[in-house]
Amino acid sequence: ATPSQSIFVALGVWGLLTILVPQIAVAAADAIDPVPAIKSVEKNMRIANNEHLMSVRNANKAMTETAKAEGWQFERVRQERRNNEYPKEITHRHRIIGLEREYWQKVRRQEHLGRNLALLSPYGSINQSLIALADTGPESQWHFIEQAYDYGTWYFDELVKDPATSASQERAEALADFTYEPLAVGRRIELATVPMASLLIMNVLLIVIGIIAFNRYDVR
Repeated sequence: ATPSQSIFVALGVWGLLTILVPQIAVAAADAIDPVPAIKSVEKNMRIANNEHLMSVRNANKAMTETAKAEGWQFERVRQERRNNEYPKEITHRHRIIGLEREYWQKVRRQEHLGRNLALLSPYGSINQSLIALADTGPESQWHFIEQAYDYGTWYFDELVKDPATSASQERAEALADFTYEPLAVGRRIELATVPMASLLIMNVLLIVIGIIAFNRYDVR
């Protein structure tokens, strides 16, 4: 091959790795590990909501009949209703959170696969390294989501765990505020290690290939 042909091929390979591979990685991850449509998750959540409302309604209806037959006072009716509704509400809330988490775990798995495939590109490697060190990448987003879900679950449980206490504004204000804890520096470096190593290996490999091709070139 002539020098101009070698340069043209090298630029073509570099362009392929830099521009096309990240796009191909996204499509490949979607094909290999597809994520269900968000509408299917919303449908399951609506079904769960309907089942919860029906369960509460039937329980309250049975309790009302018992209250009429036994002549309960208003305070007892209200207390029994709270005792019936709050445990069901907690169970339902955890079920909804479970459905959401299951969906986002599948999204996270697909993103992880796509990022691994994108490491075949120098652009993908250096991009992942920089966003990991800056704590602005997907892992940081998932870190925030996990903390937010954990806080939301705790907050709701604290708000309703005592049926005798109303969910007043004062009680809500007394609960701890959400505080996001960013990824530790050590964790950021750990996340950046693989893409940086991939970039280093790729560049060393290309240099070796270039040296071999140069040494084999016949200057005559």
